Amino acid sequence: MAAIARTRGQRFLMAFLAGLAFAWLAGVELAHAEEPEGADLSPKPVAVALPPAGAVGFDISWPQCGSPYPAGPLAFGVVGVNHGKANTRNPCLRSQFRWAASGGATPGVYLNLNSPPKATYSSLLGPGGRCRTGDSACTAYNYGYNAAAFAMSYARSQGAVTSEWWLDVETMNTWSADLRANAQVIQGAVDYLQRKGANVGVYSTPYQWAVIAGRYAPGLPVWTAGAESLAEAKARCSPAYAFGGGRVVLVQYVEQFDTNYRCP
Repeated sequence: MAAIARTRGQRFLMAFLAGLAFAWLAGVELAHAEEPEGADLSPKPVAVALPPAGAVGFDISWPQCGSPYPAGPLAFGVVGVNHGKANTRNPCLRSQFRWAASGGATPGVYLNLNSPPKATYSSLLGPGGRCRTGDSACTAYNYGYNAAAFAMSYARSQGAVTSEWWLDVETMNTWSADLRANAQVIQGAVDYLQRKGANVGVYSTPYQWAVIAGRYAPGLPVWTAGAESLAEAKARCSPAYAFGGGRVVLVQYVEQFDTNYRCP
């Protein structure tokens, strides 16, 4: 996304290198869940609010701070809430969200996800209470849930209010070798956002999704990456480029900026 390298060569090299090793993050700022214990977190049948079929828009985030944003006309825009990792802040979110709204369509936002840091966060409070020591699945779920709570709280504080939320799941960030725990991070974020009434989709590629989450299939709308032109983006509006049991609705390709095509 906008939070990774700008050139195709850099993007693919960095993704390849990141996929070779699973290291743990440390020192990440944590947020605390807002929901009481026992809250109803059953999946909600919602769909992402999307721009018209065939529309072309852009996504930007913290790498564009201090630089010109994409010039209009702007059919739609999507803005990163974080500074590349969960529980961090994009310092330009307010101005970038205003830019994304300048075309008239309600902007979307995305949040970055990754595994909990290596330090034990079994005491991190989540919707089911506190996790037992060593319960990696519970800890991962609470971490994802809290990461989404942090992102939504920060977005609202910056005037970035929208019902369209995407989860950025990339090997550029740090993930565990435990695919089940990684899936729980994602599920925790999905549950929090849906509990708050958001329409949720996932951004990744089939390869990266398999490396991170295995066969986990939440069945959410898919925003897939990797195209190098508008023509290639149109060709990727197919099940071959879907993942997680979802259907491709947006395809990202790279020109000067991250550009996105809305599938029919």
